[in-house]
Amino acid sequence: MKETLGIEFICTGNGGRSPMAHTIGVDHVQEQGLGKRVQIYSSGTGAEATEKDLFSFPTNFLLAPIETALQNGVYQGKAVQIAQEVLADQKATTQAIESGDMNMMGKVKYCIQYLSADEVAKRNVALLEIGLVPVGHFHQQTTVREGVDLILPMKQSNADQVKEIYGGSGRSPIVVPICEYVGLEGAISDPFGGPMEIWRETRDKIAEVVVKSIDKAVGEYR
Repeated sequence: MKETLGIEFICTGNGGRSPMAHTIGVDHVQEQGLGKRVQIYSSGTGAEATEKDLFSFPTNFLLAPIETALQNGVYQGKAVQIAQEVLADQKATTQAIESGDMNMMGKVKYCIQYLSADEVAKRNVALLEIGLVPVGHFHQQTTVREGVDLILPMKQSNADQVKEIYGGSGRSPIVVPICEYVGLEGAISDPFGGPMEIWRETRDKIAEVVVKSIDKAVGEYR
């Protein structure tokens, strides 16, 4: 029997889904008395790019959550007007960013930073509502990690990115999208830019699959 089982939950930015999985996972491990048996980690396949170079992402990737958040009433105060200006002519916004227009880039960055703050707030509320305090160091880039046996990404795209990261490293942990690992269809969609009810739904689905995945892994690694 392997002495310690390392399980890592992975999303894109390590700001919302994988931190919730991390916190719920640690709580379940402690409740089951598995603290010496299971070690929980989390990270994001795009955390480094998100933090350091926002505009390395395609413009449509940046504008999509801004548009969703505006539709959902997430933006408040002056943020509403700024988001509307960014989205008024998306083709013009894209061209402005590609040409290095600092004014428009500043507005887009503001909108994304607003959503990042909103993400932290809603993630924490979602966890507090079920009696959990967030644990772990978040916004961590996925890297080759010693001691990890099982990697459970939120979506297939994250799984593909993890396999690229580990390629040629000499490390070969099992990498399976978390829903697939526990025999469920679909994936854990990103609630970034969504209303609180979407965050609650995401939290509840994450709680279900995290508990099932840990219990399954412990059984398999006996």
